[in-house]
Amino acid sequence: MQEPRTEKKTLKSRVRDFGLPPRKSLGQVFLIERAVQEKILLLAEPKPDETVVEIGPGTGALTRALLPKVRKLIAVEIDPRLALYLRRSLESREALILVCMDALHFDYRRAYGRLGGPMKIVGNLPYSVSSPLLFSFLDHGDILSLLVLMLQKEVALRLTAAPGTKSYGALTVLTRACFEVCLEERVSRHCFYPVPKVDSALVRLTPRPQGGPVPKTQERFFRTLVKAAFAKRRKTLFNSLRLSLEPPPPDAAILDAFRKCGIDPAQRAETLDLDAFASLAAAFQEVAEIHGQGFRICP
Repeated sequence: MQEPRTEKKTLKSRVRDFGLPPRKSLGQVFLIERAVQEKILLLAEPKPDETVVEIGPGTGALTRALLPKVRKLIAVEIDPRLALYLRRSLESREALILVCMDALHFDYRRAYGRLGGPMKIVGNLPYSVSSPLLFSFLDHGDILSLLVLMLQKEVALRLTAAPGTKSYGALTVLTRACFEVCLEERVSRHCFYPVPKVDSALVRLTPRPQGGPVPKTQERFFRTLVKAAFAKRRKTLFNSLRLSLEPPPPDAAILDAFRKCGIDPAQRAETLDLDAFASLAAAFQEVAEIHGQGFRICP
């Protein structure tokens, strides 16, 4: 059986020559399977007029492949050692903007304002911060044209889970409200160096057009309600919302909202699909305005 084409020897030599052992504290694993790198490029469809943000460029294998294909490539690397290595090895690339910082704090909207669009995001997201990063992307669907992300397989399955399953939750619903989600390929842990304990998956997120299931004016309220509904997922929707929203809505107001959208308050959150949550949020917002209340999730 033919061995997969990898960049392992090249990667190890780079790590050795520049003194770049992967840092466990940052959850660093480097993609070494060339076929998977090529798949990412194929899915990202980089174009000469585009800006691409690469999260976690590492030693720059994907960075080098992207640079000739885009107008600007913003590489966001948290590790100062790797940022220095990339700066030295890619210093002559005019299209590269190298930023040494945590991707959770990167200002995507400011970058879009300065460089213009369309803007795409690609990256091998660190397992420890993949969910916070995904939540941060929800606020940027209007400036993004595509996201191609390598995620821990468990997170990818959560994004694509069906209602009524264990993996279905707030992250599922909130992501699908903003993006069309497609699990493109499962990726073995042996495609990375060092080998992690879990497998990964390649996911493609395409922003939904304006006028989707959740109107722009209801997005904030919708997110509050979805998080509250799943905050106590073993309870009924009625009890979960009553206990998780602050100030607590009157029971009569909660039941009024359920009547307006035709949803049984005895159901659990994981049984509702995206459209049902959109209807429930619209009904709750109407009732909240009648009662003059604004809600937030209890800590």
